[in-house]
Amino acid sequence: MFDPAAILIDVAGVLLIVWVFHLIRRDHLYVGYAAMVVLVIVAGLITLSVPPLLARVNRLGLLLTSAAGLVVLALAFVLLMLVYILSQLTQLSNRVTALTQELAIRRTSPDVDEVRPDRPDGHQGAAR
Repeated sequence: MFDPAAILIDVAGVLLIVWVFHLIRRDHLYVGYAAMVVLVIVAGLITLSVPPLLARVNRLGLLLTSAAGLVVLALAFVLLMLVYILSQLTQLSNRVTALTQELAIRRTSPDVDEVRPDRPDGHQGAAR
């Protein structure tokens, strides 16, 4: 028989994977970060879907703590925050890359009238 809680968690996991792929498509999450997150989600979903494997994990979890449900909620929160933080880090990195490229273009463009002390005439472009 199917456990309704496991089905709900599977649906939530699939939605989280869809969200991660959406972030990748919008260039808000690096593919490497997304691969790590998706692997963790898939491993968790497989663990929840295979009852003998889930029983072993529960036995191991009960050895460490008696609050297995609380641990699952805490781990879910940590996973969501991990995706959010990696997404923000990716956006910041993309902005730095864009600014660096723009700065490099401005410094090498001959039509920019910018004062440069390394040129005898003081300008970046051709001598006037």
